[in-house]
Amino acid sequence: RGTTSDTSGDHGTFFFDLRVGAVALAPLIQSKPVVASVVAASTSTYTHQLDVTGATGAVTFTQTKGAPTLLVSSTGLLSTSGALAPGSYVVRGTTSDARGDHGTFFFNLRVSAHAPPTTTVPKITLPVAFVVSGHAVTGKTVTLTVQGLGFYGRPRITSHPGTSAVVTKDTGTALTLKVSVRPHTRNGRYSFTITLANGKTCRVRYNQRSN
Repeated sequence: RGTTSDTSGDHGTFFFDLRVGAVALAPLIQSKPVVASVVAASTSTYTHQLDVTGATGAVTFTQTKGAPTLLVSSTGLLSTSGALAPGSYVVRGTTSDARGDHGTFFFNLRVSAHAPPTTTVPKITLPVAFVVSGHAVTGKTVTLTVQGLGFYGRPRITSHPGTSAVVTKDTGTALTLKVSVRPHTRNGRYSFTITLANGKTCRVRYNQRSN
């Protein structure tokens, strides 16, 4: 505390409070991933570096559970003590940094007997048509929708003799068709052939009825 004054004779007082306390501590948050899947044949050489966020200075890892199958060094390097049988293995512990911040760590190593089979995703050649919504009607003009992929530029549509189809809307994944069928045409199941401007084609089946 004290007083203030200036050359004009003005006076006042001053006050300042400085509060000194302990350094605020923050929790150490473990970084992902915390789960890994491996095959048994590779576990004898498996390693993973654990990490945290929010630390000041070097971080010390102290293991509390998981040994002897999983071992965590003081710097956070996780390793196996040898080949592991199929199963689920968990390691836990605590973390601390140079400022005194603390946290916990967890890691789950899932060991399978064999590598999972490779799933082959079939390659789709565009354009492709999946299904026709609605049906053609003998002697009438109706609106049908073709669901698919790779449509553009209002493709040309052809079908069996006596049927004409014109694209009125193209969203890329659906075609809206105006389909006219000549009277006395036989009912049944037919196909639309969809031809793009670049010459690529695809086909889709549809039904034709009397009403």
